[in-house]
Amino acid sequence: VGAELELGWSMGRLGSFENKNDAKASYDITGQAFFAKVGPKFYLMGREDAEEMGILSVKVTADMTFLPSVKGKESKDGATATEVKSEELTPFGIGAGITIGYELPLGLLFTIQSSYTFTDVFKENSGFKKNTLGISDSKNATSLFNGGIAVGYNFARLMEE
Repeated sequence: VGAELELGWSMGRLGSFENKNDAKASYDITGQAFFAKVGPKFYLMGREDAEEMGILSVKVTADMTFLPSVKGKESKDGATATEVKSEELTPFGIGAGITIGYELPLGLLFTIQSSYTFTDVFKENSGFKKNTLGISDSKNATSLFNGGIAVGYNFARLMEE
């Protein structure tokens, strides 16, 4: 068992929401995010015999996400119409995640990760959330679920004799 802190940056589509007032319109929310993940890391296989079989690990994390740049655009019949104001969106999120990783004996690392943010994408008093998307404060949370895959290399392997 070990502990790990992961810091990073990501960008991409945060979500797509339907316009409740116009069935042909949808809103795509994109953004850039800085994140910090901290939690215990469990070595299920190979920590002691990494030279022979590699290392299989599982990490459970608490996630903190800061969104410095978030944009939302309405798309109707393939054309972009209106932009969602950043004041309508929540810039900070807290969640939980899990990562499963396997490191080959030569240091090549593969991971599959997912996380769920408990914080809503839209602020509680957002007029856009209530009026345009038809989402009330008491139902239909707009939390985020994301997943990803990664390939990396453990450079500490280069220093081993």
